[in-house]
Amino acid sequence: MKVVKKIGKICLVWWISLFLPGILTGSAGNGFWQTSKAFASEAPALSWIPSPEQMITGLYDWDGEFLVSYYNGSRFGLCLVDMQTGEVYARLEGFEQELQMELCQDNLPEMARTGDASPLLEFFKNDDTLLTQDEGINELFNEDDREDEPGQLLRIFDRENSMFQWLDKDLKVVGEYFLDAACASGPLMDPQNRYIYYVTSDGQVIQLDWQSGESQALNAGGPFAVAPYLEGIYNEGKILAVSGMVLEGDSELEYENYVSYKNYVDVANNRLLEKSQVFSVLNGSGSNYYTTLYGTLNQAVFGTFSDPGEQWEFIFPDYEEYEGVFAWPQEERLMTCYTMEEISGASQTVFSLYDMDSGKMVSQTMEDFGDETDSRLRLVLAGYFPETETAVFTLSGFSDRIFVWKAENAPPSDQSFKVPFMAADGEDSAAFEALTRQAQALEQRFDVEILLGDECPDQIWGYDTQPLYSVPKIRRALMFLESSLEKYPEGFFSQLTRPDGSRLSFYIVSRLVPDGQDSISSSIGLFGGSDGNYIALGGDSMGNLQTLVYHEVSHAIDYKLSGNVDQNYMDSAWSALNPQGFYYSWSYQANAADPSWDYVYSAFDNSQEAYFIDKYSKSFPTEDRARVMEYAMGMYPGSGYFTSSHLLEKLEYISWAIRAGFDTQGWPETVWWERPLNAS
Repeated sequence: MKVVKKIGKICLVWWISLFLPGILTGSAGNGFWQTSKAFASEAPALSWIPSPEQMITGLYDWDGEFLVSYYNGSRFGLCLVDMQTGEVYARLEGFEQELQMELCQDNLPEMARTGDASPLLEFFKNDDTLLTQDEGINELFNEDDREDEPGQLLRIFDRENSMFQWLDKDLKVVGEYFLDAACASGPLMDPQNRYIYYVTSDGQVIQLDWQSGESQALNAGGPFAVAPYLEGIYNEGKILAVSGMVLEGDSELEYENYVSYKNYVDVANNRLLEKSQVFSVLNGSGSNYYTTLYGTLNQAVFGTFSDPGEQWEFIFPDYEEYEGVFAWPQEERLMTCYTMEEISGASQTVFSLYDMDSGKMVSQTMEDFGDETDSRLRLVLAGYFPETETAVFTLSGFSDRIFVWKAENAPPSDQSFKVPFMAADGEDSAAFEALTRQAQALEQRFDVEILLGDECPDQIWGYDTQPLYSVPKIRRALMFLESSLEKYPEGFFSQLTRPDGSRLSFYIVSRLVPDGQDSISSSIGLFGGSDGNYIALGGDSMGNLQTLVYHEVSHAIDYKLSGNVDQNYMDSAWSALNPQGFYYSWSYQANAADPSWDYVYSAFDNSQEAYFIDKYSKSFPTEDRARVMEYAMGMYPGSGYFTSSHLLEKLEYISWAIRAGFDTQGWPETVWWERPLNAS
């Protein structure tokens, strides 16, 4: 290891990613959703400093100091960085393995101190009565909000040497403890520097009082089939999370008997709190926690360990925000990032900072990175300075820099984005009524019909439908539906009304179950065509439903352009846009069975020569056009798909056909699906 010291101003950032308790059972809560758009405060633009090393692995706030962990291509290390200039003024490096890091109290006993370390800090009650060390630690375990806590040291675990080390703000080692135990996975120590937790080779979870040498095996939910993994310590050192596999059942296939669990252990009373199969990442080692629940529905959930029955979630203005959330629960702050595309083809990256107490957006800034990137950006690492409301983060595509965003003194939003947490399949009659009113407002705005719950038919062409009553999933579907429909020109959907007066209807169902031989078992969306002027959307499907809306609306456009006869219209002009001698499958089953990937887009070797977005595009002409429209509407305009002149020609044909078949009075010069034509 090598230590380098420079004189300079100290500024640091800290964020620790741990793993979430699956104690989230969900509360019925009166969830709500209303149309909302992100507000734009007058927050200052971003600045950035050069990255101190080629690969940053962590950004940490250390009592206001800016600490960066990194990998330099051969070794792992730490450095202190001046946030204003990017100057590195202290460095510790030479580790062969990535370090475990956390901040801890400066209360080391003399047995662990090295060199000229400062004396042991004592604990005091409010009346300044001196406590013994053990009494002081117990006091911390029993108080969630203790004032005047001792200063913090940085504690690292050097895996190579099985050594805990404590560092001061000069990155000098002030304490060491060698863990003389064979650990099956990286050990953990609580924030009070009292207990070490580790896993033995036979799968036992051990709690070691390293100062006295006393130890005990914890009831961690075993026996485990293989040695479990310690995921984190939460609630001021009171809860330990242990992940592992156990053998359950008696199936003849042995692998079917392995079941994975994340178990939560009350370490003070050595009892198992809960066995969970929710494996989302948890942030927050203190009394507050945050997690993003991923699945068919993404949810930003937070609360306090002291009141497990009160759980909250954020309903972000843009669903993309769920994909890269960084939270600092003790500071009650949360940061998101998403890409806001414009009809011109330009885009801005939007950074938002939320208050977890009020639920309001306390700051937002937008940045146009121009030609520096041609893809959506995402947060990779982030840290937060509460005293100055400063966020420090790295972005995908910019490995050479660390961004600094000073968000202080920004006016908060009027609206709160915080609602009581409801499990993904949660039902609530009052909330459902509120969503029904929201759907009615969207009907008026876009001149469409939106059916929810039992309003949806139980059978449509080729499929049986299952009703959807989940409030969170319907809320998400309406958010996606609104953000999709608003990208079409004003009055567009009025022109999709059939001659019999039937408006385009959207059925928000749970899922579609095929009942015909050529129905697709994995279908999550369907346009009725000759069966009716409707689009069924499967609300149980994962991820972003916007592209599904674009795809199905394209079928409705085709049906109109065919004279309300058949969306699979073909003409010589469209045929000429395909490879010579090409024929569509004219069957979903035949398309799925066809092994050929000829003329299909691949980013690796044939992007310039692609005629089709994917293999599915080769099934029917309308599916080919729908895929092109789906990606033109929903993908970043500069994406690789439209580097193909053949796909651009198809998009140009579709655009011409729409403008020829629709009344375009009042339309902008460029409509949303035409952006790639301008970007080419």
